[in-house]
Amino acid sequence: MTSATPSRLVATGVLCAAICWPAVLNAEDGRVEKLRGPGWWVEVWVPADLTVMRRELLEKKYTRGIPPMFAYSTERGTVSLAVGSTETGIPSTVRIEEARKEMAKQLRGANPGAEWLRDEVVQVNGRRFFLFDVRTPAVDTVIRNLMLGTLCEARMVLINFNVTKEEEETWMSTRDRIVRSVRVRVR
Repeated sequence: MTSATPSRLVATGVLCAAICWPAVLNAEDGRVEKLRGPGWWVEVWVPADLTVMRRELLEKKYTRGIPPMFAYSTERGTVSLAVGSTETGIPSTVRIEEARKEMAKQLRGANPGAEWLRDEVVQVNGRRFFLFDVRTPAVDTVIRNLMLGTLCEARMVLINFNVTKEEEETWMSTRDRIVRSVRVRVR
């Protein structure tokens, strides 16, 4: 399962984002967007304070790999939501528990100073996901990162929510609402 890593996000993300721009389904204090990827779609609630991440910020935040297919952030980038998937190559025999163990091993190796708050398999809207809730040191702050991952048609679909330590308390209920809204389907 070594081919399924966060840094191996789908290279066609920019092209897909241009062709398959998110369809807004409803809005009030946010909007539910249906994001289409290769072989999957994700429906997720996006708070009104998050807009499509500016290219400059995207390039700054994702310097070690290919950026996610869809990314939203506050103007300053202190809060962000990203959705993407790995390339093909995950055998159909892999179970979510195995994917969780492998991803946790890779993330722990890449971030030995991280504080792990949750590492488990959860069910969201009828689908099994691994869920990691981690605080990691950054250059000038600490980042709270929640990652949801699920297997879908030989790909791992990943949903990440990040918030700086300074804004963490303000955004936790919003983060939980985002998680509860996630629906992943095979296209």
